[in-house]
Amino acid sequence: MVIETAGIKLTADEKAEVVKQAQAMAASKGEQVAKIKAWMDSEGFLCFQPFFKREIRRVRRITGYFSEIKNFNDAKKAELRDRVAHV
Repeated sequence: MVIETAGIKLTADEKAEVVKQAQAMAASKGEQVAKIKAWMDSEGFLCFQPFFKREIRRVRRITGYFSEIKNFNDAKKAELRDRVAHV
């Protein structure tokens, strides 16, 4: 797991505590931590923001409806296949 720090040095104990708290947050949401960003605020408190791993779903718009390709009927799949890319 990557811990990005903004101009601060963290001790091994501080890193371990940040990771522990971030993983607890992720577990409560049923997710996994991808990376953590840590910084000191203006009052000298150590702050962190965990970033979670998430699946990205690709949604397409065919004949006016938004859906995933796996939900398309044969006609919509054919329309998608026959499209011309205008680059």
